[in-house]
Amino acid sequence: MRAAKIGIIFGNNDKENDINEGKFVYYGNIYDEEVFHSQCLLDFAQVYFSDKSIFNKLSFRHAPTTIGYFYTLFGHVLLLNTSSAKHGRSLNIMMPNNISDDVRDKLYKVISELEDFSLTILYDLELSEGIIKGSEMSTYSSEDRIKLLDSYFDNKTNNKTK
Repeated sequence: MRAAKIGIIFGNNDKENDINEGKFVYYGNIYDEEVFHSQCLLDFAQVYFSDKSIFNKLSFRHAPTTIGYFYTLFGHVLLLNTSSAKHGRSLNIMMPNNISDDVRDKLYKVISELEDFSLTILYDLELSEGIIKGSEMSTYSSEDRIKLLDSYFDNKTNNKTK
């Protein structure tokens, strides 16, 4: 994931497209400045989600979060590597509304292996008048990344019981 632009943890099974719940796949080269995150997301969708017509209606001019929103609607966790020389290693995680224990466990495993990344979790996402809105939680210290995931999942669990 360190050198990839995007990573996806599949949230459901689709044997026809070689998708298994909890499977982690990364795509694109973070060092390739000619290809934007948006294009990587659309290229990836052509390989794995060619039956989802929404991806044919989007273009590389759409923000990565706009394209990523549709990944989350289909139940997948999307990781956007937003690292740069100026700001260091960072990762935006776009969360679907519900995930299984297998997907959650895979997310913890992936994040624990990225020791020097700061994280931002984007969740409770909605599309309103063409703009993605939602909530976010961030850590600027790579040491706190597991605590951030714990806090996110604790918050989601507590909100379900209210």
